[in-house]
Amino acid sequence: KELGANSKDTLPTAAMKGGDLSNILGGQIGNDALGRPVYSSEIYDPATTRIVPAGAADPATGLLNTSGARAILRDGFGFNPKTGLPIPGQANIIPKHRIDPMAARMFSYFVDPPACPSCNFGYQLNWLGTYLNRDSINDWGLKLDQMFSDKNRLNGSFIWKSQFVPGSSIWPGAISTGSDSTNGYRIVRLSHDYFIRQNLINHWTLGFNRSRNDSFPQAGNGWPAILGYSGVPQTGSGSTFPQINLGETYGSGGQGYSANNNFTFADGVTWIKGRHTIKGGFSYIKLQNNAWSTTNQSSSTSYQSGTTGLLDEKFYANG
Repeated sequence: KELGANSKDTLPTAAMKGGDLSNILGGQIGNDALGRPVYSSEIYDPATTRIVPAGAADPATGLLNTSGARAILRDGFGFNPKTGLPIPGQANIIPKHRIDPMAARMFSYFVDPPACPSCNFGYQLNWLGTYLNRDSINDWGLKLDQMFSDKNRLNGSFIWKSQFVPGSSIWPGAISTGSDSTNGYRIVRLSHDYFIRQNLINHWTLGFNRSRNDSFPQAGNGWPAILGYSGVPQTGSGSTFPQINLGETYGSGGQGYSANNNFTFADGVTWIKGRHTIKGGFSYIKLQNNAWSTTNQSSSTSYQSGTTGLLDEKFYANG
């Protein structure tokens, strides 16, 4: 069975991974509490965050807060802190020494999207995610019937089934979100009929069902050790690439399995007397379940624009 899908998604460009977001800088959309211009998609330095009371002078620039209210201020990366104007060749570019080395190592495993000038300056919906699901199923069964005599019959059956479902991910390599799954099923039945008399029959059935599902990340394990990402298991089961949420989700969430056993036994006697049928018996059911998961064992982190945005209600949505 084959199922495919295509979708338009977003990957950070090589320039963006290096801190250069100059291509997303837009026009002026207003002024901050100090009267400095604010630009669409301007990237602000969180290290410069300060609170300036209404009417007070900003200690960093000496400018007055004329907004009439307390203001949370920041300076943009590559912008003159006093005038708020972009510095040519520096505006909206995060200096490389300000990029965390771990973040840089993680980003080095992100594939670069192809050039796409029509994709909102090349940084939005710049990746055509394509994947093909090709499930494979194997199953077979065996059935036996044995009549020992007119009064004594035995029936049995066994079914074996295995299904492999490859993971579907729009991202290749380390940041794949796909997991390969293997599903296995075993079904056993054994039943016996014994005619004590022509109108008195004993019937029992013994059953066993087993199912197991295993999932394994397509990008493999051992990523914390490769990245030098401390504080989580470095190798072994579930040591996947850390999951990163940047509007899109990159990296697998873990691996695991689940298994179920069902045991059943039922015995019954049927007595036929004239127009009446009387039945009696009992049944026994035993259920077993075992599961294990390493979901987000290597961590899952989410990032929002407020981290490098201007913390002001009228600009936050555009930060």
